[in-house]
Amino acid sequence: MNETTADIVGGEVGAALLKRYYPEVATQYAMQVQAASLSATPAPASFDFRAEMHTTRVHVDELLAAGKITSS
Repeated sequence: MNETTADIVGGEVGAALLKRYYPEVATQYAMQVQAASLSATPAPASFDFRAEMHTTRVHVDELLAAGKITSS
């Protein structure tokens, strides 16, 4: 979480500094970012915690039933 926050803040601060002190560079950078986002591959599906926990629980139940693990 901290890395994500730092990345977001760094991007925002960097963009603000470019815009304030180097407006011509900021314009070029914004166009490059926009072009990159248009050609980027779609983001993978988000993590579904409930589905993964269900899969884990089913697998654990199978292992318990087979006697491969014991509950404590």
